[in-house]
Amino acid sequence: MKLKILLENDDNDPAIEWLKRNASTYNAELWMQDGEIFVNGDVSFRSKVKLDKFPYKFKQVTGDFDVSMTGLKSFENFPTVIEDKLILNDMDNLTNLEDIHKHIKEVGVMYINGTVISRNILGLAMINMDDIFLTNAPSKEMGKAFAIMKKYLGKGRAGVIEAQSELINAGLDDFAEM
Repeated sequence: MKLKILLENDDNDPAIEWLKRNASTYNAELWMQDGEIFVNGDVSFRSKVKLDKFPYKFKQVTGDFDVSMTGLKSFENFPTVIEDKLILNDMDNLTNLEDIHKHIKEVGVMYINGTVISRNILGLAMINMDDIFLTNAPSKEMGKAFAIMKKYLGKGRAGVIEAQSELINAGLDDFAEM
């Protein structure tokens, strides 16, 4: 783990201290601004921390943001912008994407592997996103729902309405919620 702290007074900030203990990264630049964490580079919490939500607010990550196997249940305090990949692998406690669009506004690509999402995926249409990759979908319904949703990524409210209609017509009502 090698973090470069850009502002010396940030080195003693509780959020920075927490990141140093719980995040894996290499040569990432990290700073606080207006109480929010900015990361220039990749940051991974994979298997390193078990919590329901992040205790500190991230604003932007210019690289990958990997929260695989962390136990997170909520997107609260997630970065508003993730320029590269959001990785959600083997997230046992994350069963829905409720309100994801209220926390994440932009992500390059989202990767989901082995995570059981069973409802509330419409918010993905509200996120500016290039693509979403789903592997090892635990159910046919989940795979079908995400295949439908891919067509509406980043389409905003119009995409939400169209995706909701298509999901309901496909018998995937639980996925057709925000």
